[in-house]
Amino acid sequence: MRCQNDVKRTNLRHKDPFQMNSLIQIYYAQLRQKLSDVDLCAQENVLSGKGGPFAARLALFSVNEEGSRSLLTEFPHATNKVLETGIASNHAEAQSLVPETVGLLKKQLRHIKQERPKDRPIIVLFSSAQPCWACLTKIEILARQLIQEELIKPKNFVLLYGATYTDTEITAGFHDYAYALDFFNVVKDPPSEASLIQYTTSPFAQAPEHVQAAFKVNPAVTAVLTLNHRTLGLGQDRRNDQDLFHTAECTAMHEASRTLKAEGQATPWNLHGSHLYTLNPKIGPLTYSECQWAAVEHITSLSGAAPVPPQATMQYQESCDLSNRSFSALLVKGFNTPNAVTHVLHDACFANLAQKAWAQHPSHILYNGLEAGDSLTIEQKTAFNRLFCPETLPIEP
Repeated sequence: MRCQNDVKRTNLRHKDPFQMNSLIQIYYAQLRQKLSDVDLCAQENVLSGKGGPFAARLALFSVNEEGSRSLLTEFPHATNKVLETGIASNHAEAQSLVPETVGLLKKQLRHIKQERPKDRPIIVLFSSAQPCWACLTKIEILARQLIQEELIKPKNFVLLYGATYTDTEITAGFHDYAYALDFFNVVKDPPSEASLIQYTTSPFAQAPEHVQAAFKVNPAVTAVLTLNHRTLGLGQDRRNDQDLFHTAECTAMHEASRTLKAEGQATPWNLHGSHLYTLNPKIGPLTYSECQWAAVEHITSLSGAAPVPPQATMQYQESCDLSNRSFSALLVKGFNTPNAVTHVLHDACFANLAQKAWAQHPSHILYNGLEAGDSLTIEQKTAFNRLFCPETLPIEP
């Protein structure tokens, strides 16, 4: 890819000099090198046969009031584990934000707050490719949680990625554009009939008897996934201080895929034909995007169910500070908008070695379950790119 110095670079000085200018002007070469290292890790993931051509890494920087900058911690590289685990959403970015890493990150941030309260911590997530909507949602959820706990300031969670959706489509054959544009349907009311996933509401009493029974056996279960009239996954909200993403709906999908993998299913990540029933009155972006990757065909929100747990209101909310409806509406507005808390950067010098290796690998599997990427027009993709066009990492300060 030709390396370009984006004209938007000069605007960085006017956003938050303490944060962005300090980090980028001093660390731009180091940031680029670390992203290149992530690419090499993704390439090894392909060659070893463990997963797709994607890797990510979390790092913690700090800027003090005198302007001194330091790299405090680099967490281990994380790679795509869809093929290894059989779960459709086990992408590299998600693997870089597992509970153990989030717990260690929070511990370090609390230490900074207590021992060096005037320092400003800056988190950078390096990703070899533009994250899908499921990973973007998780990144924003974590950033908002850290802000609510007063561990970081808004915009001090930085996402730096390499390959764009266009690169990933042309080189690796994944159709993230189609998923991203389809996500816009989730904010519509009612949702579009052209959506990849049909989303409906229904009285609890009209659900199939085996679905009603699954909810009634355990009142903590608030999501049930069925496939071919079989109850395949029961979902409970598993989230805690470190685990921010295992909602009941996601837990049901993951359990279903683990069951299929244990039974010897060749593609356990593909839940094509499945139906997700939830007591959640309004699904959020995390549920919808995870369902996209798992190829769930239908989501039904059930109303009037007796076994609704008392903590249901917060249990159904994916973001700590926004309703699911508001969270979805925020995410479709684009990168680096005033109300977004994550600052997104792109490296136009990225070599994209992993995806090139993937394209040449004899046994690569397109596990996203979608083959309709070419149905999108150039105009649709261009319009999306304008909305989601981040600043570009400069060639030099």
